[in-house]
Amino acid sequence: MRHTGRVLCLWLLFACTSLFAQQQDEIEVAIFPYLSVHQLLELYEPLRKHLETSSGKRVRLVTARDFQAFVSDVHQQSYTLVINAPHMARLAELEAGYRAMLRPEIALYPLVVVDASEDIQRLAELRDASVATPYASAIITMMAAEMMREAGLEPGTNVHFSHAGSHNNAIEQMLNESPVKAAVISSPAFGAVSARYGERVRRLLEDHTERGLPPVVYLAGPHLSDAERLRLTESLLQFANHDPVGQGMMQRARHMALRRFTDVDRNEIDRYIPATREAFAIP
Repeated sequence: MRHTGRVLCLWLLFACTSLFAQQQDEIEVAIFPYLSVHQLLELYEPLRKHLETSSGKRVRLVTARDFQAFVSDVHQQSYTLVINAPHMARLAELEAGYRAMLRPEIALYPLVVVDASEDIQRLAELRDASVATPYASAIITMMAAEMMREAGLEPGTNVHFSHAGSHNNAIEQMLNESPVKAAVISSPAFGAVSARYGERVRRLLEDHTERGLPPVVYLAGPHLSDAERLRLTESLLQFANHDPVGQGMMQRARHMALRRFTDVDRNEIDRYIPATREAFAIP
C-alpha cells in the first residue's frame, strides 16, 4: 500500500455497465492482512473478477504488511471497498468516513485451547500462566482479555499474554513451550486447528456467553454516494448469496453468506473501541 510496501494483484479489464458514477480508471479493494498475501489474493480473486464485470473498471486488491500499516493506509486513502476486521472497521467509520455495509452470517468469538494431556478444565486454572494469542492488536485478543476478566483473571497481572503472530504459532507455543499453558484462537479457525492437530489439543469449555462479532466487515469508501453504496451493497449480496462462484468463495472463507451490517453490530463492537484506539495509538 502507499508508503507501506503494499502488494497489488494483476488486473484485467471488462467492458460492462458501470457500478459507480466516478470516472476513475480503477477501483482499489483493500483487505486487512489476516492471511498471507498469496492466500488473500487467491481467496478474494472471485470477488475481484465480479467487481470488474459489474463495474466495467479495473479492480485491484491491495493489502499491507501488518495491521498498523493497514489502519494507517485506510485512514489516509479513500478506497472504494475495504474488507476489514470488526474493530478496525468501526474505527474507519468513526475516524475516516467509511460506511459499514455487510458482514458474514457467522459470528467470531475467542476459543481457549489447551494441550489435551494437561488437566486444565477452567479458565481460572490459568492463573499465573502464559496464554498465547495471535496479535496484540487482534480483536480476538481483545475479546479474550474480556473473557479472562469475566473469569477473575487480569491480563498483565495474574495471567500473561504471549503474542505469537498467528493462530498456528499460538498453538505451537502452547504445545512446545512449557510456560505457555493455553492458546487463544478464533472460532472460525477452530476447524482448521482441529484438522491439523487432532487429539493433541482440546477446547476449554467455559460457562460464559459467546458474544460474537462479525469476523470481517465490508466497508464502502467515503467518496461513494448513497446510491453508489446501495448498488455496491446489492451487488455484493447477490454475488455472495446467490452466485455459485460467490457462494463457493464464502464457503472457502468460512463466512457462509453475507447479511447487512446493523446498529446492533456497531453496538457490540463499540465496547472494544477504547482498546482499539490504544492499540493503534489513535487518541
